[in-house]
Amino acid sequence: MSKHFLLIIILCIFSMNVSWSANYPDNCVDNQSYVQKFKKIAVLEMHRSGIPASIKLAQAILESGSGKSDLAVKAHNHFGIKCGSDWKGATMRKKDDDYKFGIRVKSCFRSYKNPEESFIDHTKFLTNPAKANRYGFLFKYDKKDYKKWAKGLKKAGYATNPKYPKLLIKVIEDNNLHQYDLMSVEDVKGELAMVKKPKTKEPKRPSKPSKPSKPSKKEPKKPSKPDFSKSKTQKNKNNTSQNRKIFHVNDVKVVTVQIGDTPDKLAKRYKVSKSKLLKYNDLSGSETLKVGTNIFLQNKRSSSRKKQNFHEVRDNETMHDISQIYGVRLSKLYKRNKMKRGQQPANDQRINIRGKRYKAPKLRSSKEKIVENKENSKPKPKNNVKEKKETKPKPKEERSKEDGIIHTVKEGETLYRISRKYEVSVDDIKKWNKLKTNNIDKGQQLIIKK
Repeated sequence: MSKHFLLIIILCIFSMNVSWSANYPDNCVDNQSYVQKFKKIAVLEMHRSGIPASIKLAQAILESGSGKSDLAVKAHNHFGIKCGSDWKGATMRKKDDDYKFGIRVKSCFRSYKNPEESFIDHTKFLTNPAKANRYGFLFKYDKKDYKKWAKGLKKAGYATNPKYPKLLIKVIEDNNLHQYDLMSVEDVKGELAMVKKPKTKEPKRPSKPSKPSKPSKKEPKKPSKPDFSKSKTQKNKNNTSQNRKIFHVNDVKVVTVQIGDTPDKLAKRYKVSKSKLLKYNDLSGSETLKVGTNIFLQNKRSSSRKKQNFHEVRDNETMHDISQIYGVRLSKLYKRNKMKRGQQPANDQRINIRGKRYKAPKLRSSKEKIVENKENSKPKPKNNVKEKKETKPKPKEERSKEDGIIHTVKEGETLYRISRKYEVSVDDIKKWNKLKTNNIDKGQQLIIKK
């Protein structure tokens, strides 16, 4: 019996190794042909989101077996992304690692129309604002540093295999994938143009005598032009009023304030009573909403669920500002920091968003502002005029001449974090501000076009 038992164990180990090699192929020919097919979309997504092309290609090779897995062939899913609660598209069910009552059951995977959709959805998955606490730190890494990204993905819990970083790095280095991290969009388009030129020229030559067939196709399209114009105007109206992403801060639903927003408009749009909306955000109703700030659609939590324990006060931030940043109730924030309602902390003070303080922080006083005024110059009326002029650029977001928003960079902010805040891409911010790199400095003003 013991001999039979040992044979069974040896066969099981052998079958596991075979399945492992099937999922993670070492065939260089298959890998290279796969890379040639999908390097374009990987580079384009890199410049759109900041995810290294080498990492995206390596993950796709590992997860899909260079496009030969059942999930890749039948569902065009090259990253093994499961459905989740938010997925509303097509699905494919397949046994993976989900169990019920100790029995392995079929898992729900996302299905796509083509592989390119899978690559784009992989970007959406990692840049989803709801997952910012989990994957957001990755985008602080340089997109050329594939080793940091490989280790970071494991740290974020993308894969359970402890060898996942080593596997990614091996695939990248064996197939020279890091070269694509250095490629620009023009480089990729240039390569494709060289391949496509002879293909486009050949069919054009025989198509010259077939000119009479072209007007016949255009004639029925003429009456459809006014219909398209109507649909476009309707879509634009719907987009301005409804197409705004709801994301999560501290596991609470949030939207970002845009120009023209009022509590009444937001309450109607998201089907929340105005009184509840004001209560959730600690507002009286008389305040004007600041563009770019958070408005919560649910009650905030009593403490932060992040690992971060405190917030360092900058630029005369109020307790209400801190409450809105972290999704912590204002009343609880005052209690945690042993402060009375209405008191404001001084700059550079640490405010606990988790746990409790033993002593209250230093408070901001009106005397400090008077001292600053006296130091500048003796006559008071002139100082008052100067102060008013200086306080105009202090608001963090203002309407610009070019129909955009001016955002002043805070300490610790990144382009990715700012792009998530305004629901735009990193590449758009770089274009609007003529930035060559992702490096930004505290106090730098950035134009955000909506």
